[in-house]
Amino acid sequence: MRRIIFFFSLLSIVTSAQTISVNITRPAKDSLMEYVEGVISGPLPQFNAKGPDLTEHLKNIGVNWIRNNNYSDDRLDMERMFNCSGPLYPGLRQYPNWECDPTDSSNYYFEESDSLFNAIVGNGFNLMFRVGGEMHCAIRDHDYQGPRNNERANYIEAAKRVVRHYLYFNNPRGNFTYLDIWTEAPNPEFWSWDTASFNNFWKDLFLALKNEFPQLKIGGPGLLVKFDEYPDRLVNKAITFLTTLYENNAKPDWLGIHTIRNDIAGVYNNVVSFRKLLRGEAPFDFVPWKGSGFFDNTEIICDAYIIARFYEDEDGMHDLTNKQLDELYNRAKGAAWQTALWIVLKSNGVEKNFWYRSGDRDSDPNTPYDDPSVEFVSGLFFGDSVGTPKKMAYGFRLRANLYRKHFIRYLNIENMFEHGQTDSLWMLSTEKDSNNFAVLISNVSLENKSVVFKLNGTNVFPSNYTMRYKIVNDDENGDTWHEWNNNNFIVPGISVVLLEFSRRPNGVENGNSLPETFKLYQNYPNPFSAGGGTSTPATTIKYSIPNLTNVGTARELSLQIRLTVYDILGRKVAMLVNERQAPGDYSVQFNAKDLPSGIYFYTLRAGNFSQTKKMILIR
Repeated sequence: MRRIIFFFSLLSIVTSAQTISVNITRPAKDSLMEYVEGVISGPLPQFNAKGPDLTEHLKNIGVNWIRNNNYSDDRLDMERMFNCSGPLYPGLRQYPNWECDPTDSSNYYFEESDSLFNAIVGNGFNLMFRVGGEMHCAIRDHDYQGPRNNERANYIEAAKRVVRHYLYFNNPRGNFTYLDIWTEAPNPEFWSWDTASFNNFWKDLFLALKNEFPQLKIGGPGLLVKFDEYPDRLVNKAITFLTTLYENNAKPDWLGIHTIRNDIAGVYNNVVSFRKLLRGEAPFDFVPWKGSGFFDNTEIICDAYIIARFYEDEDGMHDLTNKQLDELYNRAKGAAWQTALWIVLKSNGVEKNFWYRSGDRDSDPNTPYDDPSVEFVSGLFFGDSVGTPKKMAYGFRLRANLYRKHFIRYLNIENMFEHGQTDSLWMLSTEKDSNNFAVLISNVSLENKSVVFKLNGTNVFPSNYTMRYKIVNDDENGDTWHEWNNNNFIVPGISVVLLEFSRRPNGVENGNSLPETFKLYQNYPNPFSAGGGTSTPATTIKYSIPNLTNVGTARELSLQIRLTVYDILGRKVAMLVNERQAPGDYSVQFNAKDLPSGIYFYTLRAGNFSQTKKMILIR
């Protein structure tokens, strides 16, 4: 009866709520959503904690990447693995301590770290391997953060040995691709010395590791900066860091940013501003790398994002109440806000994002929020003996449907930022093929929202699409598909909704399935020549990429496709396609304006598939 009343209440407000129009368009160039659902720490419980191994929990909700750092567990920290004070037991002289010979294997302690490392890569998770330390350790507090002057050369040599140990740990082909230097900057809690010494140390460590491991994508350092609030002291610190890299030609493969804030629009603006800084655009058009393109190919990764425990207004910073923390960390509001942050990052091209963290240390779902002993932590699972999922975990699982069902080709949502600002709706849309698309919506307000969708300006109604949805809110965990048969869709307040739309067969665009096999079609027209009001000879080549099922990684959800044109002597005259593409039907136009008459061949290659066809150009 509760569910019946719930749906009746939604239907009853369709006519009274103000309707928001959302127009979805296809971009001019395909862009595929990378399958990265990342968390920090795990899957083993934190050191001496009572929680379970979260391997199956994380896989169930779609998590496939883990970044190793945890200030309640130092097993994979440099402080623990390379330490001159000996084994870390009571009576430890100093922690950390990097004064000793880094070439002496007796100064390394890998037994506990090997176990945790193997739990990550051995269970099939992709690893963002971090070389660095925490601001403190709950087990053993720090005497200082970051190596002292006399320790920095030792640290760099030890870092190379630690990376080599784990890169090839039980795997001669390598265990990871991404290497993360440090944890967070510019933050004095993670570095006890001055800013210039950090910049130079990070640069030296990066260059040493890049020289030793050129095959790795190396970056960091976790910039905790509000670039959207320039001019600002921390922004200026970040600029000096980037300037050090530029002046020493230390070009990182990626740069990490941290997001610990509750204003979702602020996160959106922060990423936009950071991209402007890297390009040297106003208001950052004074940076020395302006116009150089130095950072153009540097990937941005959010290697830590979290809902803050405080809020900020004109009167300053304020701690959230226990009730507010319970709503944000444990209930549906947390799922809505966390998903909104994820949408904002994804929609700005930040494909790799790591939520802090996989599981709590000791929390319990049965402890009331007003209990004096309660500790609110941002893990996806409670710290009880079974690892009870929080609502945020169900939000992860809900959006995993996009990857698992091949909805990975991005679509554009017009005015998405404005919808989030004014309507509290943050949205991301992807499609599987031309007949099937999906929309992920986070409603972070208490109010229900009435939405009508358009695709390229045409209304998406039950007359031309079948529609169904799953929802995560205080009543549901996204377990059940529901049908929707009205023109307007009602997005309940404080919820995460995944909508799927399938075009009804109409005799023009038919079928809701992906191709079953690779196929390269004969070009049309063939022979081809100039005509149709143009002096340029052109022809269209179509091909199909089959459905890729039962896969687990982003690279398996798409294939590297190459479509190449050769002359009769086998010389390459054009590369029409050279990129990763999702399953579906494609067409590309071949423009032959600079080629002479004759016979040409075009070849489609994808994995082990290769097919060639002949075409004739007539002048």
